[in-house]
Parts: sequence; structure tokens; C-alpha cells
Amino acid sequence: MQVFALHLDGRGLAVSLLDGEGKPSGDRRLELASPFRPGTAWTVEGPGGPVAGRIEALEEVATPAGKVRALRVLHQGLGGGAAAMTTWYDEGLRPVRSEVRRGGPRGMLVEARAALAAPDPSPGEARAALEWAERNLGK
Repeated sequence: MQVFALHLDGRGLAVSLLDGEGKPSGDRRLELASPFRPGTAWTVEGPGGPVAGRIEALEEVATPAGKVRALRVLHQGLGGGAAAMTTWYDEGLRPVRSEVRRGGPRGMLVEARAALAAPDPSPGEARAALEWAERNLGK
């Protein structure tokens, strides 16, 4: 399992891996460029080549905590047949839901995740989130 740190700076929201001691390590990669509004676009170098990002909309998205207003962001590899990932970020710029599709943004869904209702969920909250995911993701 990989754990990431989020960094907010003048360019936008970036991520980096955390090492075994919980400290950021390696390069930061821009995930969400500023200004944080629909139409903002950027390109970064990913592990498999260039990745284009674009803030597509501000909309309501379903999560285990209920519906939240979030920015819908598309990340798409620029190589042939590359996967596309859509991530929704809430008002605090926290990722609250994501979907990965093979064959572009309308391709086959291969992974879907949604954030829990709390950063340190109780066993009951975690169970409820898993049940919600089984009912609502991957459809």
C-alpha cells in the first residue's frame, strides 16, 4: 500500500509519497492546478509518460458521508490506450471519490474508491462505508 502527502503551494495541489517514517519523499507531482475552477488545465510527467489534467466541473458527488459539492478533475495519459482517472475534490481540496477507467474517460471501469466520512473512522463507520461502496460504486 502506498500513502501520499498532499501539498498546497502557488502552483496548486501536489502529492508525494510518504516514507516508512511518515515523511514526504521523492518528487512532488501536481495533481490539481490553480486556479481551482472549471477549465483549468495542465500537463505533468507521470511514470508512464505525460498526463493531462483538467478541472471539468463543480458538481455534487455521492460519497459514504452523503452528497458533497466537489471539483471533478480528469487525469488522462497522453499515450495510446492509456487509462483515465476522474477524481472529485471537496471544498477542502480533499479527494472524496475517484474512478479509474481503461481506454479513456468513457472506457471500462477498473477501480472506484470513495472517502470515509471521518479521517479516523470507527469500525461501524468503516463497515458502513464498505457497504455503501458495494451498493454504489462500479455501476
